[in-house]
Amino acid sequence: MFKGLDFCLKHHWPANDYILKHFAQDFLRKNNIFVNDKYSVCNPKQSLVLGSSEATFRYNAWNNGSIHIRDNSSAKIFARNKSFVMVHLYEKAYIEAEQQDKAIIVVIKHSPNVTIVAEKNIKVKEEYDYLK
Repeated sequence: MFKGLDFCLKHHWPANDYILKHFAQDFLRKNNIFVNDKYSVCNPKQSLVLGSSEATFRYNAWNNGSIHIRDNSSAKIFARNKSFVMVHLYEKAYIEAEQQDKAIIVVIKHSPNVTIVAEKNIKVKEEYDYLK
């Protein structure tokens, strides 16, 4: 799914219901795909948060990650040490982000309807035409 992520996000394909019906929750969690799930992970390289999920992400050391959050999902993101996290927000996604030490979190808004609760030192960019 991550190889064709642009297509999947643009067409909302496969649908969340289809994913839940055809893939076991353990398989989805193992691949860092969360659909209507409540889960916490540490240092995932790629993640996709869909539906009404509530996810917590922790990054530390020199780890880096890319997180895509859409629908009505929410996430808490904590980055420490020299970690780097890129967060993409779509539709009505909600995040709380906190970085410490020399960690960097960059948030990219792909919808004006997202909510970001973050410290001033977290970079926020807007890219509303990404999926057009």
